[in-house]
Amino acid sequence: MNFLSLVVIFSSIDQLSKYLIISNLSYGQVVPINSWLNLVYYKNSGFIFGLFSNYNSDYIFIFHFIIFILATYLILKIYYDDKSLKLISSLLLAGAIGNSFDRFFLNGVVDFIDIYYKDFHWPAFNFADLFISLGIILFLLESLRRLNIVYRNS
Repeated sequence: MNFLSLVVIFSSIDQLSKYLIISNLSYGQVVPINSWLNLVYYKNSGFIFGLFSNYNSDYIFIFHFIIFILATYLILKIYYDDKSLKLISSLLLAGAIGNSFDRFFLNGVVDFIDIYYKDFHWPAFNFADLFISLGIILFLLESLRRLNIVYRNS
């Protein structure tokens, strides 16, 4: 499967899941799934973990737009420099597109996955966040693998 197809598939999964949450839950509603997972409907008007959510939304929008452009450039550069990083690059770009779409058109990022243990709840997140996190983890693992190969061969 090519790079663009992966980006479209991952972005579509993210946007469809958010659409289903918005369409079926009231804002703030919590739907228990099991002893460690809830579906919720929240909007993050800030950045990672809601940081800067008290700032003027115009500043957040501009800052996010700048970060989106820079991240897109870096992700595409990684992909075009090394096509073997197709999956990693597509996960990262799809995540950036998914959350940026929300920020630009919904005035905040829709989060709905609530993982918890007893009274500790990880901040709610979405598939775009999951794709970005997975892309970063895979990139770090691949970088370590390549360093190990270089180290062993020198």
